[in-house]
Amino acid sequence: MDKNKLNKIDASLKQGQLFTGKWSLFFYLLISFCALVPFGSILYLLLVFFKVEVFDSETIIVLTCSSTICLLIILGTSYVLHRNYKLKKKILLWLEDAIELTAQTTTLDRFRTLGHLVAETKLQVEFCYDGIKKMQSSYDDTKKDYWFKRNGYFKVLSKYADKSINILYSPKYEQVLILKL
Repeated sequence: MDKNKLNKIDASLKQGQLFTGKWSLFFYLLISFCALVPFGSILYLLLVFFKVEVFDSETIIVLTCSSTICLLIILGTSYVLHRNYKLKKKILLWLEDAIELTAQTTTLDRFRTLGHLVAETKLQVEFCYDGIKKMQSSYDDTKKDYWFKRNGYFKVLSKYADKSINILYSPKYEQVLILKL
């Protein structure tokens, strides 16, 4: 499998965005930076314990709050990286028989959450494979809709709405992979 092909994929129609290259590096650097803050807090507490530093309650509060925030960021980023790893494994499987095609997208629906500049979009993709016109939607019938997770809506799909795009289609798995513009 050509690694360059994987780096050209921006998203799976039904699974959402695949983070590659600079995004992956950013997430790992974010985890590394956030991991240093709790170690700095522990180091400060050790210095206070051995009476090298003077106990300061304001500093303890700031260090506790910043450590808690950093640990939450680490957990959130780890979730994104784990989800991305699972998606990458699926995509590698789908690439075994993938064929590059041109497709036309249609916006089915948009959903803008409060404070977000980019709307989440639900797309439909139309393309021809072996002379047969096929249509797929970002909505997955096998998944349930929850109030916190809207099935088929992805922010990454907004930039591909109502355009002619290049896709990779896996006939064996019936999966559509969207290539970067």
